[in-house]
Amino acid sequence: MLYSNSTTPVSSAVLQNSTNGMLDFQPHFARSLPVQLLIGGIVLTLSFILLVHLCFTWQYHWPLGRINWILQFTGACSLLLNVTFILWIVLTALSEKSREWPYMFEYIAIDVPRISSWSIPEIVAWFVMEAATSALVAVSVFISTIYRGSTLHRSRIFNFSHFYTPRN
Repeated sequence: MLYSNSTTPVSSAVLQNSTNGMLDFQPHFARSLPVQLLIGGIVLTLSFILLVHLCFTWQYHWPLGRINWILQFTGACSLLLNVTFILWIVLTALSEKSREWPYMFEYIAIDVPRISSWSIPEIVAWFVMEAATSALVAVSVFISTIYRGSTLHRSRIFNFSHFYTPRN
């Protein structure tokens, strides 16, 4: 039995009967390099737009909740930094691969972090950055929607609409 990247067994008869046997070993489209670059570019653009929005509207948000604005700003900055590092790592790896024979890019997405070529302190620093970004974004969303949000937000998130009684 042969195995494809989707971990489903592929019989040799299937490989011989298909028009191109190499396509049986191709990874899913979501694990391809074009999708990795596209999603990274979209997240980079959206986080940059969020950061610009926070910079232009700070005068309205600051009096309403200083801690919330600081958390949103640091979360957006860390997300922008995280996505920038991811794209830099991917593009650096592509630049290195394009300098070797056969002088072209692979179809498979680049693994980040690059555990096979990074040292342990680099891997630890990467996971600390990932954890800090996730924590800042999660706390910012928690404070914005649940802690300081309206009763309507809480009822939509937790589906506690049967506990909500409107004020007269």
